[in-house]
Amino acid sequence: MLALVAKREAASMFKLLMQSVMLMFALCGNVAHCAVILQYHHVANDTPPATSVSPAQFSAHLDALERLKFRVIPLNQLLDEVKEGLDPRENVAAITFDDGYADINQNALPLLEKKGWVASVFVTTDEIGAGSSMLTAEQLQDISARGHLVLNHSASHAYMIRRQQGESENAWISRARAEINGAQSELGKVLGKEPVKIFAYPYGEQNSALQALLKDLGYIALGQQTGALDANTNWQLVPRVSINSRYAEWEALENKVLALPMPVQNVLPPDGVTENSEETLVLTLPLDWRTKSLNCFASNQPVRPRIVVNTSSNLIDVILNTPVPHGRSRVNCTAPAGEGRFYWYSWMWIRQDEN
Repeated sequence: MLALVAKREAASMFKLLMQSVMLMFALCGNVAHCAVILQYHHVANDTPPATSVSPAQFSAHLDALERLKFRVIPLNQLLDEVKEGLDPRENVAAITFDDGYADINQNALPLLEKKGWVASVFVTTDEIGAGSSMLTAEQLQDISARGHLVLNHSASHAYMIRRQQGESENAWISRARAEINGAQSELGKVLGKEPVKIFAYPYGEQNSALQALLKDLGYIALGQQTGALDANTNWQLVPRVSINSRYAEWEALENKVLALPMPVQNVLPPDGVTENSEETLVLTLPLDWRTKSLNCFASNQPVRPRIVVNTSSNLIDVILNTPVPHGRSRVNCTAPAGEGRFYWYSWMWIRQDEN
């Protein structure tokens, strides 16, 4: 009798354990790994608000990550761990800075180092030492020696999708390749070693041809669209949480930092470059997402999704007809994930004019 009771209790405990495991997997979008990358530019009180946070705000962000028990790790380690599979109970983040401004060495990196954390600095190589506002070669060498990653942000910070007048596609691709390879070579000379092959698109601007080029060159490439990572991430368009003074208060930022990856299986069109004032975005999701409370916004305006169910493939298409203003704009879709967290997917439209 005692043996039977013990057997039933063991079976009950196993059932509860499996329910807990399944809950954790559901929280991470049916994958066992969730992570976010934070993107900064300036950390200073006297720089443009659109690309800045104050040292006090940055310090508060680090304290919040620590309070939420984030494991803040080097970017290349985070990318490797996401590919291999992360423990779904963990909060994992990497911190990045774009452009190579001198104020991050003065105001940001010391705060990270106090916590034993490192960052990744994406450098525009033509701007190394260009005035007092940019990092010098000697500072980059020191930053690398302190354990931070110094990475490729192109040679000139060009709008890389733009073609010059009369430029063919082959000539444009050759010029883009030179931007990438030239910056990688210059950083290698400065650091005395080849940087890890991770690239950040200037302005977050990219298209399918640039993604293919970077894949062919062996790079992982980072964009500027919000979202979390999982093993299904497009490794030539990795999401980052872009932070500036407008969204620097933690109450406005926390939902993005705690975001979970939306399990998007496919996206149409293949990239966000267009000349049209309206476009249709199609996100393919698992069939069980037809019952999710999906909320989508384009340029901060609500967009009602239309759902098309394909039961034979166990998938749905979420169809969004969105306005597209000139320049860069974003479509953001979220859905509740429980425990106050949200699934998040972001898409960037880049509308060009006739020039």
